[in-house]
Amino acid sequence: MVSKRDAAPEGKVSSSGRLTLANGEWQYEGDVHASVHRFDVIEAFTSQFASPRGDMSGDMQFRGRGLERPQWSGAFAVTGFAAELPELGLELSNGALAIAAVPTGIIVRGAITSEGGQLILDGGRGAEAHAPWHFALSGENAVLADTPALRLVVSPALTLQQREHDWLFGGRVAIPEARIDAEVLAPPTALSSDVVVIDAEAVDAADAERWSADVTLAFGEQAKLTGYGFDGRLRGDLRLLQRSGDNAYGQGQLQVSGRYAAYGQRLTIRRGRVLFANSPLDEPTLDIEAERKAGSAVAGVRVTGTARTPRTEIYSRPALPESEALALLVTGRNLRGVSGADRQRLSNAALALGTIGGDLLASNLGAEIGITGDAARGTEAFTIGKYLTPKLFIGYGIGLARRGSVLIVRYLIRDDIEFEATNGEQSRASLNYIIEK
Repeated sequence: MVSKRDAAPEGKVSSSGRLTLANGEWQYEGDVHASVHRFDVIEAFTSQFASPRGDMSGDMQFRGRGLERPQWSGAFAVTGFAAELPELGLELSNGALAIAAVPTGIIVRGAITSEGGQLILDGGRGAEAHAPWHFALSGENAVLADTPALRLVVSPALTLQQREHDWLFGGRVAIPEARIDAEVLAPPTALSSDVVVIDAEAVDAADAERWSADVTLAFGEQAKLTGYGFDGRLRGDLRLLQRSGDNAYGQGQLQVSGRYAAYGQRLTIRRGRVLFANSPLDEPTLDIEAERKAGSAVAGVRVTGTARTPRTEIYSRPALPESEALALLVTGRNLRGVSGADRQRLSNAALALGTIGGDLLASNLGAEIGITGDAARGTEAFTIGKYLTPKLFIGYGIGLARRGSVLIVRYLIRDDIEFEATNGEQSRASLNYIIEK
């Protein structure tokens, strides 16, 4: 039995074989020959590669009997492989891959160049019936992505090993250079926790290949991060742990330095730590202080808590009331020196702070820039507004105990009678009679 297929002028792939029956048992043997000079067919199966090119050649012989695992000998090799990866902004070159079947097993060797850096693959399996696969990926200064949103240069030392039905992926990846735009790379909005996908395909855990990953990312001096007001550098080691069917968790600490934009200012990060204590990757613990100098004083913002539920606190050196510290942080001047456009900036900053020192900010800032606090009235709201005239007040309130907002309009009809209208979850209007005690 002989089969053959030609691919001229691009190349040729041919195979031949023989099947015989001897002593009541089927025996077979054959060979496969390949000589291919064009890889255009790759583009028909994936959009990741563009303009692939290279050569593949080799001969492989096989033989066996019955249902036994066949024995192979020979080798295939790909040389001169090159391609473009438009989505990653890469151009690969000098690619080579060899697969050889020898008496001791199967050997896999490969290498490819990406913008001057190289990745090297080494692996294979033994000749035994159930010998496991094993691979190692190494390299130095290989570019994995080069787009406006992400540039990533890596020097990996990774292994992939098979143990029965499990795959173990581990090692270390040094990242000497990176440029990450977090806002552009942010994933789409996640589904709410109460959303259930009813048409998802079920996977039998018993039949699926299980895997686990234990990889350490080491960020070097040239790892830069921008987005969400941050413009600076990352340093440190982050250990990633994950198992099939489970979320990824992190262990380690990343140091951040640089500038942070907040309240209309570009603040200098005095201390920046992102801590992972076997926590989900999107919920590390934060320990960040960013500040500015205002005359002989320093005012800053301290962020603690987790990435999902951060806590913000205004501070100063020397210690000042929180309202004074906020004024220094936003305007560079004390409360009594705030005027003109700085009043609006300070009002916006107080609104952004929400519940921080609600009563304190309301009483202290209110006297200077027209902020009032309804928490004193028992409404559990922090209201920011201004008297447009001595009799007309317009404000915007934020709930402290529960979410919600309200628009407030008050007009003083006479010294002891006030008209009030609110529009929020419920709209109402009232006349308030004021009794002076």
